[in-house]
Order: sequence, then structure tokens, then C-alpha cells
Amino acid sequence: MSDRPDESLTPELDRLHEEIRDLKQDQKAFEAQNELLRTFTNLMRTSTGSLMLRSVLQQTLKIAIRFTQAEEGSLFFLDQKGAVVASVLARGATIRDQKEAIIGQVLDQGLAGWVNYHRQVGLITDTKTDDRWLTLADEPYVVRSALGVPIFRRQTLLGILTLMHSEPGYFTPEAARLMEKTGEQMGVVLDNVRLYVEYQKVDPRSSKQAIASEEASQKESSNQEDSLANLGLYILTERSKFLYANRQLAHLFGYRFAELVGLDSFLDLMAAESKRAVFNQIQDCFQGDLKQLIHHGKGRCSDGKLIEIDLYAERTKLYGKGVLIGVVQPC
Repeated sequence: MSDRPDESLTPELDRLHEEIRDLKQDQKAFEAQNELLRTFTNLMRTSTGSLMLRSVLQQTLKIAIRFTQAEEGSLFFLDQKGAVVASVLARGATIRDQKEAIIGQVLDQGLAGWVNYHRQVGLITDTKTDDRWLTLADEPYVVRSALGVPIFRRQTLLGILTLMHSEPGYFTPEAARLMEKTGEQMGVVLDNVRLYVEYQKVDPRSSKQAIASEEASQKESSNQEDSLANLGLYILTERSKFLYANRQLAHLFGYRFAELVGLDSFLDLMAAESKRAVFNQIQDCFQGDLKQLIHHGKGRCSDGKLIEIDLYAERTKLYGKGVLIGVVQPC
């Protein structure tokens, strides 16, 4: 009897190997999303505004470097008009004018500019023979291979990752596919960070609290904990059930954590006068054209006490299913 495998099984085995590879990549992509989501949650207690955004960007780049074993990396964060509003450069901290010049050059002539224009992953196996790579003056590192990754949220380009290594041919097509999937999951979190920061700017109560928190953080860390200790994060299903909640949310409404996540509905936290309005917005987010939930009203604590709160959430997808990711902030 021949020990050779049945050749008719080869295509099926190849397909199974490809599915396993894809599942492993999907798992790593969701690991990145969950890690960033935890970072976002923790930062809401200790940081606001540009400090929060920069911290999340640094963590995003750190995850990408870890996944690909890159030696260096940079990340540009774009506004809705495509302008770079925040960045983390491979060369580290630089003066503002120099930073703006570097970003301008790279977006005009470099790999990040190519990714920005073509809206797709750019893989460079050798920078010596690929005109998409721009070698900058006084570059403090050696780059022979590079990977440019767009970070999308729906059709909007939120960021551009550039990963670098000193060896030619270091980044493989498989690494490019992994980072393409990871970029999609990163986009979910980065978009929520962007919306949260914007919400702080446009809401007077939130802006004042943000300024007070930043000032307090410079004076005493214990004051920082008090300023945002009750900020609650949640993820809801279409039926208003908790998919995720942090302990700050339970504390805000006077519940033990197990009691909170065991509630029949997120609406159980709303006062009667706010329940209908919040319910309608949740329904419109899942079934209509509404993309964001914004509500100022009253919440109901476990002991029946009413508290004034701000609600904010955005419709997104998690593991392929529609959810609302948002925050509850006491006024």
C-alpha cells in the first residue's frame, strides 16, 4: 500500500490550512482591538484630550510592532479632511517645525503618501529598489524593508501605519494580510477615541471637566482619580443588553459589578423620564440612520436615587455584529 497521500485530498488540505491561517489572523486582530479597548477604558480615568489620543496612538503602534517584530514604526492620525492631526514618529520627539516638515515630505513622496493615495497596504521588500520609499536626511535608523498599513473606519481613512526593518525582504505577504485585518479592528477603537475627544470639546460640561482633570493630574494623582473615577464604559447589543461594562459604571449607579451585568436591560439604569428617549435613540442606532447616541438626562441608581448624567455612544461592529460602544458621565 502506498504511503503517498491521496492527491485528490491535496486541494482540501490546502483549503483547511488556509482557513486555519485566516482564523489565527482574525484572532490576533481581535486581540489587538481588545487590548486597545482596555487601554481606552483605563485612559478615560486618567487622561483627557490630546494626552489620551497620543497615548492610544502609542499603544496602537506598540501592538503593530509586536505583531510583526518590526524594529521601528510611525503612525499618522488623520482628521475627516485627511490632514494629520496627531502622530508618533520613529525618530521620537522632535521640534514642531521639524515634525511638520517630515510628515509633509513622507506624505508627498514616501510610502505613507502612497498608502494615503491608493488606500491599500504597501509592502516594500527592498527600499533600495522601490521608489515608494523616501530616505530622510539624518535618519537615525536603517530601513531595507517596510510595510505601510491604512487604518480605516468604514470608508474613512483614520490613520497610516509604517513599519520598518533593517533586513531586506523581512515583511512577508502574510504579515501584510495580518496587519490589514488588524488595522480594521484598530480603526473601531481609534474612531471611538476620536469621537470621545471631540465630544469633550463640544460639550461645555465635559470640556470643563477635562481641563480640571488635566490640571489636577499635574498637581496630585489622587485628585485625578476623583475627577473621572465614575466615568463608565459600556457595550450594548441591539436588545440593550450589556455585552461589556466596566466597574466604574457599576459604582456610578450603586451596583455590585455582578448585579449590573445581570440587569435585563441598560434601560434599567435610566430614570422614567429618560427611558423612552434613550430607548428610541438605541433603536434608531440599530435600525435607522442614527449613528450616535447623545443624551443628557437622569439615571436611576440601585437605591432609587436619581442622578444627572450624560450618555454618549456610537454604532459599530464587534465580531461582525452590530453594537453600541459608549460612556456614561456624571454631571
